Amino acid sequence: MGIPENTSEQEDVTYYYEKMAEKYPNIKVFYSTIRQVHSASHNVLQGTMWRNGETTFSNVHTITPIVDRVGGGDAYAAGILHGILSGYTAKHTVDFAIAASSMKHTIHGDCNQFSAEEVEDFKNSESGAIKR
Repeated sequence: MGIPENTSEQEDVTYYYEKMAEKYPNIKVFYSTIRQVHSASHNVLQGTMWRNGETTFSNVHTITPIVDRVGGGDAYAAGILHGILSGYTAKHTVDFAIAASSMKHTIHGDCNQFSAEEVEDFKNSESGAIKR
């Protein structure tokens, strides 16, 4: 797609979202995550979403230790859908989605076991601690 060299991951994501929007104008929302893998049990995640011509980035989450990565992407997608259907702002949506994904990384199994209220509590916590 001719992406310029020496760009940040955020610039890359925005570039590709804009190119996809040009190619597929009927798609209203694109979303993905940016993952930095430090080790199998230590990752850094940030959520992204393009809507109405603007890219929004979530807060960055450091996840350590990771219990199980399987289902983290599904939890992120579910969080995006929940935010859109609930009428959240773009920022609230990506922050909710990345919180849901981060929480999923802390439990075994393919699906997230946390309620929307628990995800909101985690998203809003300063410590990053999960209340159970």
